[in-house]
Amino acid sequence: MGIRSDMKCMHSGPMGGDAEIAAMVVRGEIDFAVFLIDDLNPQPHEADIQMLLRQCRLHNVPIACNRISADLILASTLWSNPDYRPIAQSYIRFDRK
Repeated sequence: MGIRSDMKCMHSGPMGGDAEIAAMVVRGEIDFAVFLIDDLNPQPHEADIQMLLRQCRLHNVPIACNRISADLILASTLWSNPDYRPIAQSYIRFDRK
């Protein structure tokens, strides 16, 4: 898996950008996402942000929500390692006793 040099900007979160990215995650169209969140201001679309984060977790897609996370993901040597394969998500039933 090599990192692609192309990048696609989506709409801002309040304009549906989080939903656009989540749809791409579900369709398997992206390797990772960058969705920068301003934690100092209330987000009227907080439910949409949580939906995006959930879809990334469910589909095993790394997501960066701040600059340092994006830098670390981009700089990872795993992108150029042909032997690296992410572990597939495993959803097994968990019963609390």
